[in-house]
Amino acid sequence: MVRFIAFLALSTLLTLASAIPTDDSYGKCDYEGEMKCVGHKFATCDHGYFVIRDCAKGTECRPQGKSIVCDFPSHGY
Repeated sequence: MVRFIAFLALSTLLTLASAIPTDDSYGKCDYEGEMKCVGHKFATCDHGYFVIRDCAKGTECRPQGKSIVCDFPSHGY
């Protein structure tokens, strides 16, 4: 049981650490949940820093009003 709890604690720590940016190229954010497009990906504010995430395969990030969406690219028709 102790090994399981230790494993669970370690895996939780590793998961949290992977969400923390390793550099500040995307910078700090103003409020929790803030979102913005970064190329075809999107960034979400998590504990004061932007975390970059991928859109679903075949989609790209686009601003839409005060929000963002991951949508299929426009092909001009």
